[in-house]
Amino acid sequence: MIDDQLAFIDLVSESFAEEAPPAARLAHLTQQTLKRFLPGTRLLRHVCSELGRSGVEFRPLLRRDIHAPDEPKDPALPFFSPEMVFAIEPVSAELNRRLRAEPEAWIQYHLSRLMAEEGYLDSEVYRKYMIPSGFEDAWVCSRVIEENYVITLVAPRDIGAPQLSDSQKEIIATLSSLGGPIWLEVAKRPLITANLLKAIHGLTEIQTQVLRHALTGLPEKMIAAMTNRSPHTIHNHLRDLYRKFDISSRSELLALRLDGDEADG
Repeated sequence: MIDDQLAFIDLVSESFAEEAPPAARLAHLTQQTLKRFLPGTRLLRHVCSELGRSGVEFRPLLRRDIHAPDEPKDPALPFFSPEMVFAIEPVSAELNRRLRAEPEAWIQYHLSRLMAEEGYLDSEVYRKYMIPSGFEDAWVCSRVIEENYVITLVAPRDIGAPQLSDSQKEIIATLSSLGGPIWLEVAKRPLITANLLKAIHGLTEIQTQVLRHALTGLPEKMIAAMTNRSPHTIHNHLRDLYRKFDISSRSELLALRLDGDEADG
């Protein structure tokens, strides 16, 4: 509907006129988009990943679940669990291929359609990890930016909910385009912080990798999967890092992340 698209443009102008950091403005825009234009959609998930050239196809850097106002903050679609990363690997590999083939294009697709092409919908993994989330499928917009990063906006569809209209898909695509650079800047902060701490404390390469993943909030088991190390080894690396930084907890480690102004300086 043209009226909805015009109203969405007004909402964009209203949201970005607010006196707030860009990520906060984008979160407000996403919430209001859910409320006004996407009834039946509980949340939108912004994901920023590194696009792998071999091995692990996508390395998650950031995930932001923005819920509709008054919706409960449920875990839904646990993409960061080792089980889910393994589960969606065939789909990720195919999406990687498509993004490499058309790096300048927004790749938009129904997750169920891509999974059906891979024979994934009939798999035990789909029944075990996707269906229990309460979502049947999702509309997804992905694009490569700055060569090796992928920005993705996921609009999960509740089981039994109607499919999105073309107008709603256009709104999601526009929101994804607006939000991509903002979320990428946020996603890079752990990397900037890790590199700075590496230089200050003389960290090894594996210590820096562990630190970078830890600064994104990933649990130890997930860091182990991402670095091909055992959870015990990751735990020891984190303990050594805490000692180097004179801290004693993950919350203190997360507090070391640079904010936007510091990262820019």
